[in-house]
Amino acid sequence: MINKIYNKIKKYDVISFDIFDTLIFRYTETPSDVFKLVENNYNKKHSNKIKFKNERILAEQEARKKSKKEITINDIYSEMIPIYDKDTLKDLKSLEKKIEISCCYQNREMVNILKECIKNHKKVIITSDMYLDEETMKKILEKNDIDYNKLYLSSNIGLTKSTGCLFRHIIKDLKIKPEKMLHIGDNIKSDYIMARKNHINAYLYRRKSTINHPNFENFFDKENIDNLSLSVINNFIAKNNDNDDFYYSFGYKNLGPLVLGFSQFLNNHYGNKQIYFLSREGNFLKQCYDEMYPNNQTKYLYVSRKSISSNSLSKFKSFNEIFSSQSIMQTETIENFLDRFGLLNSKNIKLLKSNNIDIKNEIKNDKVFAFFEDNWKKFFKQADKTIFKDYLDQEGLKDDSIIVDVGWNGTMQNLISQKFKKKIKGVYLGIRNTDSDKQGYIFDNKQNKKILMFSRSMVGFLEILFSANHGTTLTYKRDGEKINPIIAENDIEKDEMKKILKIQEGALSFIKKFNNCEISKYIEFNNYVSFANLFEVGINPDNNIIKHFNDFYVFDGEKISFIGDKKNIYYFSHPHILLKEYINSTWKNAFLKRIFKLNAPYYLVFKTAYKRKLKK
Repeated sequence: MINKIYNKIKKYDVISFDIFDTLIFRYTETPSDVFKLVENNYNKKHSNKIKFKNERILAEQEARKKSKKEITINDIYSEMIPIYDKDTLKDLKSLEKKIEISCCYQNREMVNILKECIKNHKKVIITSDMYLDEETMKKILEKNDIDYNKLYLSSNIGLTKSTGCLFRHIIKDLKIKPEKMLHIGDNIKSDYIMARKNHINAYLYRRKSTINHPNFENFFDKENIDNLSLSVINNFIAKNNDNDDFYYSFGYKNLGPLVLGFSQFLNNHYGNKQIYFLSREGNFLKQCYDEMYPNNQTKYLYVSRKSISSNSLSKFKSFNEIFSSQSIMQTETIENFLDRFGLLNSKNIKLLKSNNIDIKNEIKNDKVFAFFEDNWKKFFKQADKTIFKDYLDQEGLKDDSIIVDVGWNGTMQNLISQKFKKKIKGVYLGIRNTDSDKQGYIFDNKQNKKILMFSRSMVGFLEILFSANHGTTLTYKRDGEKINPIIAENDIEKDEMKKILKIQEGALSFIKKFNNCEISKYIEFNNYVSFANLFEVGINPDNNIIKHFNDFYVFDGEKISFIGDKKNIYYFSHPHILLKEYINSTWKNAFLKRIFKLNAPYYLVFKTAYKRKLKK
């Protein structure tokens, strides 16, 4: 397409460019989305809520009915005099112009063609049917580094391209033959047919939509999907992601909007409180939040299920109470269970062997459970019963503090609250219970239950994206008056960690660039929209994504492949292995897609199997 235009411009003396959707793109998908942004931002600051978008559309329609020539923005606002007072109309019109300017960004490929025209000494003119005044349009062109010889604006001249009159005016004003001029634009009638009718050659420019979320749009109720925000996100990504690295781009496009939306949510609800981000997944969440709100009070708390549980065991009354406090995988072994408490030692292994119990047995086995119920105190003996409480006190954690983590069951919050008597509030990307002291962003058991169910099919994938570049917290030690965490080596392999850090780098870059963009002042992402891109990847990853995540593993006592690490022929000849690894997979949709290749509804397989498991 671009080569065709380059070849065409050589033949003409005057090259005319349309503005919107040719030289300039909007972050919004439609012009009326600008009116919605005006409405949203006015309503944020005023108690008297308005429905500006609909009123603005109707006002423009009425203004066009009354005028035989092109209308101006002043004509449009005159139609709203019965609705708003003079000062309010002035404020709304000023806000519309500001948002219109902030929404506009350069279409690089077309602006490069314009610059090529100037370089080759062509006369470049800008020709637009637009109600905005000349001063505003010049600001838009100047902001986007667009040079030209002359601007022909319908609102200034009173003639339009859509009638052909503006083209005839240009030919007369420039004193040229129409055959010497080429017009480039996106509207088939105004930019192509009417130009050709006036013997001006024309090129019809087409732009592809950046919104493509078929699964997301079919999965949720349409009223919950804010297409305005969705278009802003994806148009912004299309303009600003200039790094070709797969993992960086993946983070920029898919993880960036989610962490930005979550940070906005956290700040709006709890920005005036002391916020503690829990290790390890909270490390990246803290980076994102601090990038957006550097003046807010945040701390990083070194905790893990292992460090909290092992330092709170003396406070439990029974093994069943210990067991119930934990999030236990269906196939979790005794070995994994003891390891999470830091109790996988030779003494305890010997005790198990003396009772003919294999550490590879599942902890949920009735015989195993009964054994632990009778003998749990032999396993769970603590040397320093107050060290974890003292660590919390040292870090200033108190009632009314906010803790933040990825999710999903709030186990660490439960242990801190119940065993150390801290009345804290937990805020999570997602939470699976309805406790009043917990709140989820993308889902909880009170809202967005479809996402809650969906998240179970890719929980490990979501968690790995937030991994910190350090190991789990094992326990704590006293160094004089200070208590320091003891950190294990990172269980994520170096090559995988490099890729994860690249994903996080891309997401942070999205946050930085979006915050520095004017449009960020006028828009706020809701939870559905900020999760949309990552949701599409999670529910139906393409082959390129599967290829790049094929060597990712999670470590939960043992290495578990995200999406299976054996060849298809092996799985097909060993169906029991296929079933076992599917159950253990932490990204089940990608696991099936890698094996069967087809674009099938793999999520429905998971959903059906999960519901059957619950009935048993």
